[in-house]
Amino acid sequence: MSTSLRVAALDEAAERRRTDALLDAAIAGDPAALRELLRVTSPEIAHVVSAILGPRDMGLEDAVQEALLAFVHALPSFRRDCSARRFANRIAARTALLARRRHRARTERDAVLVPHEEHGDGERAELERRRRAFVRRMFGRLPEAHGQVLALRFLLGYSLEETALAVGAPVNTVRSRIRLAKEAMREHLAADPALLSSFEWAS
Repeated sequence: MSTSLRVAALDEAAERRRTDALLDAAIAGDPAALRELLRVTSPEIAHVVSAILGPRDMGLEDAVQEALLAFVHALPSFRRDCSARRFANRIAARTALLARRRHRARTERDAVLVPHEEHGDGERAELERRRRAFVRRMFGRLPEAHGQVLALRFLLGYSLEETALAVGAPVNTVRSRIRLAKEAMREHLAADPALLSSFEWAS
């Protein structure tokens, strides 16, 4: 491992220890630690919610605030089976998925309203927009547990192991949920072979 990679790994480990220490203090009732914990985790929570709802969703700001409150309320139940950041992301993903279900009536027009989120050639950006719009529409058609792993894997890029840690489930359980989510996606994409083929797992 190069020196720069070792330094980055050490910095990441130190940041994780600091965040976990803040979480422990917040659970113990330290209000200053709670404020700092929210300051540290709020950007990532906002990113997770935005990735699931779309950056221009009219309810995004409310959903982010709801995710932050849900994170605070969930602190006493934290089993320390993952890092504080992964726990925060799990709560954020769950909250965003619930918010999306509440607004299910709007999902059918997402394919038109979701803006370009990737820069590049027009055709490539359009395909990426369609992919993300489709994944978001699927959140309203899947069981919550399946939608959660779908969000973490296909919108946030988590590995299988990271997804398992984030949702607090065994790897084999997560693998099964992903398989069922993929089967549902293939079924809904049957009428759009071009979009289907754009997903690497579809082949």
